Amino acid sequence: MYKEVRRLIDEGNLDKAFEVAQKDITADRNEWTCLGMFEVLREYSKREIQKGNSDAAQDMLDEMESVAHGMTDPIKAGRIIDKMRLSLIPNALPLLEALRDAKNGDAVNAYNNFKHNYDVKSLDVRLHENYGQLIYYYLRDGLRTQSIQALISAQDEYLSLQNPRPSALHSSMINVASHLATEYPDVNLISFLNAWDLKNLTAADLKPVELPDKRTLPPLPQRIIDRCATLGYKLQDVINLFAKVEVVSEDCVIETYTRRLQTQMGSLLKANPDAVFAAADAYLTAVEGYKVNLAVHSRVMQTVLSALSQQQLPLFAAFVDKWGVENISDEDWKAQRKGTKTMPSLAQRIATTYCDSLKLSGEQPSEVFEKLLVAGTKKEPKNDFYYT
Repeated sequence: MYKEVRRLIDEGNLDKAFEVAQKDITADRNEWTCLGMFEVLREYSKREIQKGNSDAAQDMLDEMESVAHGMTDPIKAGRIIDKMRLSLIPNALPLLEALRDAKNGDAVNAYNNFKHNYDVKSLDVRLHENYGQLIYYYLRDGLRTQSIQALISAQDEYLSLQNPRPSALHSSMINVASHLATEYPDVNLISFLNAWDLKNLTAADLKPVELPDKRTLPPLPQRIIDRCATLGYKLQDVINLFAKVEVVSEDCVIETYTRRLQTQMGSLLKANPDAVFAAADAYLTAVEGYKVNLAVHSRVMQTVLSALSQQQLPLFAAFVDKWGVENISDEDWKAQRKGTKTMPSLAQRIATTYCDSLKLSGEQPSEVFEKLLVAGTKKEPKNDFYYT
């Protein structure tokens, strides 16, 4: 008789629908009779909520909960009940309406209007998750249209909420904060992340994300480190940021941070080769005092050698001294194959260019260069270059 109950509901004859649903569920309590009673009670609850009769609506919701267990999908029914209970909280209905408008593309107006018309500071804690969602949509959609002061205020407002954390919403806030810091240099992403607290990273945050267009984003911690490196934050500040995150080691932070700097140099090699040398020098300053990833360190040197101009050549010897020949890896001592040709090893290319640099600068070779030549005689004993 579910169809009969549904027909009566659609006609607005709730009392008759309840009578039929009550008769059906008494005769045979199954998923269909429970569904019929659930939908009748839901309509009664909506009516009481609209009238402002919260006690009566609460009683109806309790009845709905009792029949939900007999339905095919009690979890879905539970979500419906929870959402309706939420609507009984003061200011919940206008907030849910604003959130609906935000999801439909009008986030800026929805947020601003709600803030103007309601006292958000007195919002019930149970609404903080919903209000946090509204803030998220506002920040995401208003990034380039709202003032920096308004955006920072909304970001701070989110951090003051007591919504559940960790959560998908909380993780999503990192993305908008990252974009905000990129657009506005005055926004301190490190400060936001410290307030966000990286102990709130979820298991899902530690996995790559596949986008609808089939592109794959790296795990959230890597994206955070990449963005901090791109924005020029000090390596030690990023290490401190992850100090309490057990799954992200200091070595991982250093490797990810330096790899991002090297990747940026690779991009400059195509777009602006003359800028590579300065970027590489900034990289050396950033990693000074830290145990570097040798593979990344070598790629930095390869990029510099590829981009080095005649005007920059006199500065190369000092660059090598700072780069540190002790960081030449075993792989760097091996001759390279390019098609059918055998090319000098990276170590030999460094030494050759170092000599050219000294000729132009008029400087004397340093102890670093002497160490390079001595090491060369041991690593490449058949290479006459290191003996001349």
